[in-house]
Amino acid sequence: MNGGFSTRVLAVGLIGAALAFSACGERSSGRGTNSETTEVGSPARKTYSQALYAVDVPAAWVRKTDDEPTQDHLESIWRNPTKSASILIEAEVPPLGGPVAAAKSVRRRVSKSPGYRQLGFEPISLGGRPAARWIFDASGDRQAAYFVDECEVRITVRGSTSPADFDSLAETFRQVASSVSVRCA
Repeated sequence: MNGGFSTRVLAVGLIGAALAFSACGERSSGRGTNSETTEVGSPARKTYSQALYAVDVPAAWVRKTDDEPTQDHLESIWRNPTKSASILIEAEVPPLGGPVAAAKSVRRRVSKSPGYRQLGFEPISLGGRPAARWIFDASGDRQAAYFVDECEVRITVRGSTSPADFDSLAETFRQVASSVSVRCA
């Protein structure tokens, strides 16, 4: 891989340090922080902030991991306390290829999973940025994956739940992905 994971973690650390000391002299721990927001017709959301991005997640959902290093990216996972559903957020520095190429690469690997079935795959726009959306079934779950690149950072938001619950959560997954704000250096 181009620079390997340790180089990417170093880059994430350097960006995080720069952000931690750049907010008008305020210091930050670098771990996720939350503030609540609501919109008419939407469940309450809270802003989850990391060194590379901020995103609005459902306020009632519980954070299970907080920007944990895995393979070549950082990963945060949120779980719905009442339904078997989760939102996985991955941050990768630097991204290789664009969001559609990234989605196709992941799709090649996931397509080998038991019960894999593609339901949709398309380039889209999220917040005016080029992105990709991929809807699929794999290993008994239905998932919506959104890929967006900005400022040499790729953020992937993947919502997962049972096929029976997917329609009731699809808009939540889309809203989370649409709320991604990449922190450009």
